[in-house]
Amino acid sequence: MQAKRIKVAVIGYQGRMGQVTIDALDKHPKLMLGAKIGRQELQAEEECVASLKECKAFIDFSHADAQLTIYTFLQKHSIYLPMITGVTGLSAKVQSVINLYAQQAPVLQAANFSIGIALLKRLSRLSAQSLDQGFDTEIFELHHRHKQDSPSGTAYALAEAIVEGKQTIGQQAQINTDAVNYLRKDSEIHISAGRGGGVFGDHSVFFLSEHERIELKHSALNRSVFADGALRAAQWCLKQSPGLYQMDDLWA
Repeated sequence: MQAKRIKVAVIGYQGRMGQVTIDALDKHPKLMLGAKIGRQELQAEEECVASLKECKAFIDFSHADAQLTIYTFLQKHSIYLPMITGVTGLSAKVQSVINLYAQQAPVLQAANFSIGIALLKRLSRLSAQSLDQGFDTEIFELHHRHKQDSPSGTAYALAEAIVEGKQTIGQQAQINTDAVNYLRKDSEIHISAGRGGGVFGDHSVFFLSEHERIELKHSALNRSVFADGALRAAQWCLKQSPGLYQMDDLWA
């Protein structure tokens, strides 16, 4: 007898990633779509609550400016399910609300759900630990012309991984996104971005010395890679205790 598929609610289903996630759920052997949540659904409170209580997890690909509304609604109705969120550009206030939610349910936050990006973060951290002197660090990201935030949350996550790697060998580093119209500092991690066409997401990390260049690169070939990673994260979170998690934790 085939096991019953677990229902997942998709928040922000109207967007590109929401639609790709719904398509992935339709094909998944263990998970299925349980509810679609957007602004209109939240306004129909009774029906929305009833549908959410049938679900076992959330996947959120909405927007930063919708987060307070979403978490206020969930808190009001005491709905605390594992939350997989790919929303970036969060304010300190919104993050504090998510931190409170994470006291009641597991929350996995990721700027990028790609397994390849998780590996790129690890390699970037390891490289920063190994290249202790004489190397400048540059990160370049390229996305489609419709992406509104810049640099990407993934680029920041890569920079933070490099900072962590440098800290393990007693070095400090600062992340900078300004135009380089000055003599760069040794401790600087510089991020730059490009927008154009239909690029799903390219991220390159450069370690540059006077004599050689090391480049680590990841390219997403379609959006399915992010949806598949989010579903993998949802399955993992179903078994976790309340708390804040990231993609690296899946392989810890």
